[in-house]
Amino acid sequence: MKEPKLSIIIPVYNVENYVETCIESLYKQGISEYEFEVILINDGSTDNSLSIIQKYEKQYSNITIINQKNQGLSATRNNGIKIAKGEYLLFVDSDDLIIDNTLKVMLHIATQNQVDILKGDYVKANNQEIENGIETANQNSYTPSVIKTGEQGFIEDYNPMYSYAVLNLYRREFIIKNQIFFLEGKYFEDVAYTIESYLKAQTFMAIPLQFYVYRQNDSSIMATMSVNKLYSMNDIIAYNHQQINKIPLSKKGMEKLNYSIYASMIVNLWYLSHHHSLYPHRMEIINDLKKKVPNLYFKGSLKQRFVSFCYTYFPDIYIRIRYMLASKKYK
Repeated sequence: MKEPKLSIIIPVYNVENYVETCIESLYKQGISEYEFEVILINDGSTDNSLSIIQKYEKQYSNITIINQKNQGLSATRNNGIKIAKGEYLLFVDSDDLIIDNTLKVMLHIATQNQVDILKGDYVKANNQEIENGIETANQNSYTPSVIKTGEQGFIEDYNPMYSYAVLNLYRREFIIKNQIFFLEGKYFEDVAYTIESYLKAQTFMAIPLQFYVYRQNDSSIMATMSVNKLYSMNDIIAYNHQQINKIPLSKKGMEKLNYSIYASMIVNLWYLSHHHSLYPHRMEIINDLKKKVPNLYFKGSLKQRFVSFCYTYFPDIYIRIRYMLASKKYK
C-alpha cells in the first residue's frame, strides 16, 4: 500500500466539546483519504473524548487511535512523529480546526517543491465565530515565497511572539534525520521546536494562506500563567541559547536568534511585574534563569541594552518599579 503524503498528528485530552469539529474539518480539504492519515493520540482523557474519536475511527479508514496514560502535549506529539508514515507532518491541536480546502493547497506546494518546511498562516476565533463560520481574506490571491534556506525563513518569516508549530508542514525525513523532537515536560515547547527546525532546515517556503483556526479560550497557557510556566520559559530560553554554539549562523541569523531569546525573557519579566500572584516569586525566577544561562546579555537596540543592564545588576529594583507602575495603571 502506498504511503500517505501527509500525517496529521492530534493529541487528544479532555476535548469532548471540540474534537468533533476538529476531525470533521480534516475531511473538507479536497484530499482523498488514501493521501493522508490522521493519528489521534488519547492522552489519558477522563471525559468522553475517547468514545467520540472511536466513532470516527469506524467511519474513516485512515484514522489511527493510540491510547496512552497522560504524558503531556510534547511527549504525545513525539509519539505521533515516531509512528507517522506520511511524507509531511502536520500538528493540530484538538480544540482547533482547519479551514475548508486549504490543506490541499499547502500539501501541493510542499510536495511540488520538496521543501523541509512550509509555513502557512492562521486566524483566531472564539466559539461563536467558529459556529457562525470562519471568514477569511481572499484565499485565492496568495503568492508563495521563493525557496529559502531555513535560516532565511527564520530571519524573514519567524515572529517570536507567534511561535506555533501547528502553522508548518514538516518533511518527516528532515525531522527524523535531524532528531527534532519537542522538549518533554515543558510549557512553550513550540518556541524551541520552531526555532530549532527553522535553523536546521535546508529549504523553506512561506505562504500567506490562512489554513489554521486557533480557538481562543480562557484556558490557554498565556491566560493561565503560573510559576511553573515561568520556570519552563527559563528552560526554553536556555535551550534556544544553546543553539548559538550548535548551529552555524550568519550575523543576521545570530541577531534574530538573540532577539527571539530576548523576547522570551521579556515575557517572563512582564508577567513577574504585572501579576500579583507571580510578583513574590520574582527573584527565584530571575536567579533560576541566571543559573541556567550565565552572562545573558543583549547588545541589540538601546532598549535591549537597558533591560539587559537592569536584569544583570538590579533586577529586583527593575521589577519592583514596573510592578508599581502597572499597579497604578490598572487601579
